Amino acid sequence: MHCTAGAVITKRRNSMGFYYDDAGNLRDGLLDKDAEQYAISFVNDREKQLNSNQLRRFYNECKSLERRFEFSCQQSNDEQSQEIAFLKVLPLLKMLKAKVSYATNPSNKKIPQSFAKWLNSSIDEVNNEQDFRAFLLSFEAVVGFCYGNGIAKVR
Repeated sequence: MHCTAGAVITKRRNSMGFYYDDAGNLRDGLLDKDAEQYAISFVNDREKQLNSNQLRRFYNECKSLERRFEFSCQQSNDEQSQEIAFLKVLPLLKMLKAKVSYATNPSNKKIPQSFAKWLNSSIDEVNNEQDFRAFLLSFEAVVGFCYGNGIAKVR
């Protein structure tokens, strides 16, 4: 999958969804090749480069949702309780799309469109607890590759 600045995010669909292959394993390339291609496109976006403050803003919000989810799961270990915990976090994850929209406002653009498309598309693919965990891993990989590829640090 090629991803360049402004490119349309292609969704890989199979019976297990976007994040997993048919055997139920994380999709090959999700945490390395794909993540690096996305990171490079965000860091080198000609329209608006992604800076470390904005990347951290969205990543930290996702990590906060993860902590909230994990805390709820620790309260009870049965599957039904974990599903309830996920359903409590899901609307807050979807709310992140509104924050992405705000950050791409043309009058005060804070993030590149390529990052907005990737984040919105990735959030749309989260349908259950396993997808949520895979999304968090893929976001973590993108963050690492952004720093590895010279993301602009705002002082």
